[in-house]
Amino acid sequence: MSALIQLRASAMPLALRCGGSAVPSKIRLNTSCAPADAGSAAHYVLKTLPASGRVDWSLVDVAAQLYQIDPKEISVLVALGARMWPELAPSFPNAIAEQRLVSLIYTERGSWELSGSPDFVTIGETIARGGDWKCGRKDTDYSQQMMGYNALLLLNNPGLLESHMSLIWIRTGEVETYSMTRAQLEQWLTRVESTVINWDGVLRPSDDYCHHCPRSHECDASNALARRNVAAIVDCSLDSPEASLDTMSAEEKIGFYKKAKAVDIFLKGFLAALKTEALERGPIATDECSLEISEELQRDIDTKNAWPVLQSMLTDDEMVKVVDVRVSRAEKIISAKAGRGNGAKSVREFKQKLEDAGAVSYDTIEKMVLRRK
Repeated sequence: MSALIQLRASAMPLALRCGGSAVPSKIRLNTSCAPADAGSAAHYVLKTLPASGRVDWSLVDVAAQLYQIDPKEISVLVALGARMWPELAPSFPNAIAEQRLVSLIYTERGSWELSGSPDFVTIGETIARGGDWKCGRKDTDYSQQMMGYNALLLLNNPGLLESHMSLIWIRTGEVETYSMTRAQLEQWLTRVESTVINWDGVLRPSDDYCHHCPRSHECDASNALARRNVAAIVDCSLDSPEASLDTMSAEEKIGFYKKAKAVDIFLKGFLAALKTEALERGPIATDECSLEISEELQRDIDTKNAWPVLQSMLTDDEMVKVVDVRVSRAEKIISAKAGRGNGAKSVREFKQKLEDAGAVSYDTIEKMVLRRK
């Protein structure tokens, strides 16, 4: 008897482009990265917002420890999400956060399971609405993840006639909504069954999506695509990349960018695979050298014990160069000291005093991103 095929809604953007992405990996890699972890940390804090209408800022430090992300970065993302909520809230009364949805779908050839946990949903008599926070930059198409959530809401609630899931882009303040009716549910399930459940065995690599696939490191088609991209890059003038760009059209430059990013991600994935092997199986050795895990001690300073030493040896101007103020932690302490019902007001006063003292500044960070139109 074949194993039950289990699909998550979050895997649908990849699975519906290439059914091979749904095949379990022989070697599972830890593919976490700082931007993704920052998004997960922000999700952790924002989970209380839809139901309560307010952010529990005390969760920032918990998330920072859990995901090893700077509290400042988490606070910025959470603040952006909280700023959007007053406009979103009327569409999501009595919202339920992170409800796990599972449905077993039966077909002529067997059954398969679909599951997922949208960030929040509101279920009415005939219409469901939900939202999913996205903390990244708008360069990925998550529409099929939203359709997966829509399908789960309809499958788990027979009285519903339609479902609407919204992508909430925290950084840009944009909202994309995807809808599904009962008739569209059947069409979508048929597409999933033909493309993924009854996969034809044909791999469909793409510069746009292969680097998101958990199997890219062991997929022959993805690796062939990476080799092609490396060859295309090497064909350019490595001594003078500016000269090569001068001869390219806008379409060629964007194509080159996609290839270069795909190669970069492939190489990072390959290095991650090597690290995983060294961690699990020990050093990879030849007669000449050994690739092994090196452990290094990281110094951690106790602020309370270090403070008198710093004061005795540094001037005030020198102190500001070595002391980093964590505003989110200060806000947490000020809120707790103010007592129940007065925390938000005290934090607002604290922020205003910082502004008035000229202690707050903003830096513009320049990043190149590929945006969909």
